[in-house]
Amino acid sequence: MPGAFKEPSTVERRENPTNGTSGTCEKPTDHAKDKPMQNGVDGPVDGELHHHHHKRKSDATHPNGSSRDQQRAKRLQDSKKMKETIKLLDDSRIQGPSNYIQSLPSKGVWLEIPKASQETITLIVDHLHNASLMLDYCEDGSELHRGSPASHMIFGQAQTINTATFLFVRAMQEVAGLPNARSTAVLTEQLATLFVGQSWDLHWRARVYCVRRKTNTSLEMVDKKTGGLFALPASLMTLESTSAAHYDLDALIMMLGRYFQIRDDSINLTSQDYREQKGFCEDPDKGKISYCLVMCAQKDKGRAEQIMGMFRQQAVLRGQKALQRQTKEHILKLLEEAGAMEATRGELRELEKGAMRRLRGWRGLENPLWKMVVEMLRI
Repeated sequence: MPGAFKEPSTVERRENPTNGTSGTCEKPTDHAKDKPMQNGVDGPVDGELHHHHHKRKSDATHPNGSSRDQQRAKRLQDSKKMKETIKLLDDSRIQGPSNYIQSLPSKGVWLEIPKASQETITLIVDHLHNASLMLDYCEDGSELHRGSPASHMIFGQAQTINTATFLFVRAMQEVAGLPNARSTAVLTEQLATLFVGQSWDLHWRARVYCVRRKTNTSLEMVDKKTGGLFALPASLMTLESTSAAHYDLDALIMMLGRYFQIRDDSINLTSQDYREQKGFCEDPDKGKISYCLVMCAQKDKGRAEQIMGMFRQQAVLRGQKALQRQTKEHILKLLEEAGAMEATRGELRELEKGAMRRLRGWRGLENPLWKMVVEMLRI
């Protein structure tokens, strides 16, 4: 009835004076009237009333008693834990074979260019060099690299191939950071050339087919396969260096690529240091059609056919990975008797002379670093 007194404990609907919304709250009791007046109204201050009202409304919305802020904080914490779990699976496993092979002795060659470009190009070449080594050793079945186990002997072929592929991706990421926009196109072109050259090397080995020196197909394969790794840094440096842009490096790079590969074919058969690092006369174990064998076919077809016959038998007996030592010693004897080893050494001398002439021909400028590299490779 109008004017009737209500007990202090009675709960009624009141309008929130701050936002005009209504909510459930307790009517102030007598002790609340003792609080200071605000805006001429007895009772709790607006901030206290509003806080009390907000808490009750939240509790009504979330029966479990947790506030929206608490739930939001929990979701953020859960998300952070998930991200941390994902980060546990980093690239350490895929980097394993790469880090291992990079720790082994290397046959690296370099040129001095402006520091920023040098660091990026050196990193690109390192990625590609290590990737090609890992793939080569898997494809060749080589068990040793510079006297230590090859990567796939430790990490397995599958992981090693995966890592090599990853390094090609890393090289693409690095080349995108070079200032010249053409750098990416240069890298992809050289990579395509490299893989084409390797495909012919594998094809001739699988077919046990010895190409003829007169057709120059063996040297074309070398230019693509090995020369590509020499041409890539030279091409990138030409793009990044204004001084190098005036020099024609193509002929020099071709000579150095051929020299490096033919030298490698020769010392694989004859070098004592190479035998200690990779084993005795390793290329015949793989049935590789090396430049020495190509020269043998040109000079003495009969002896070359004997060697190819041994390779064909080895291809049939793939379960026996390595040729007998006596068989390899006989192959070396046939190559020497045919004059193939001397012809190979003669080709190396001609390539060295040509490279040195090119080095002296750069507008009369000496390049002691390149000369030192060529002299170090001399056998």
